[in-house]
Amino acid sequence: ISIMMLDGQNENVAEYIARRKARHQSSRLLEKFHENPYTNAVLASNAAAAEALGIDFECNVDFQSGALKLSECCIIINEMLKKSCADAHDYDGERRIRFTATSTPETVTFESIYTAVLPEEEKWTLKGKSTAEILSRFFDDTTDDTPSALANTEAIVERYSGHLNISGTDDSTIIRAVVNL
Repeated sequence: ISIMMLDGQNENVAEYIARRKARHQSSRLLEKFHENPYTNAVLASNAAAAEALGIDFECNVDFQSGALKLSECCIIINEMLKKSCADAHDYDGERRIRFTATSTPETVTFESIYTAVLPEEEKWTLKGKSTAEILSRFFDDTTDDTPSALANTEAIVERYSGHLNISGTDDSTIIRAVVNL
């Protein structure tokens, strides 16, 4: 505002303030996501990160955690949304994330649908490979120690005999974690 005034653009100040007010009134950060303040904090911080990256963020969270600890719910939500934000940020085109968390008496389902293209898996063939390349592939003792972006989520889902999967369409990726109660 002060720069506008120094530049002699006083007539633009009122319009700028009105736009800022309108944007904050429709901000996802001001909506109530869930009845639990801890869950709300995780959702709001990830909504703020998405908004800062220019990603449209929508959320529908209505679940009863049952036997699932609240801390475990927060970890799952946080990891899924952080991965969604990172992948959606790298997407060329309209960026969006739709996150839902629902429950039944038997399960809690967390789902994040976001704009991103699934990376193609490396296809390895014997064609054109030397004997040394083939043998090195089978006797290579190096390991990838890079932790998965969903490592804690995977551990929690396994502990409850649930399942975690990542699938996709042409322009969207879906992460779904189902925890059995």
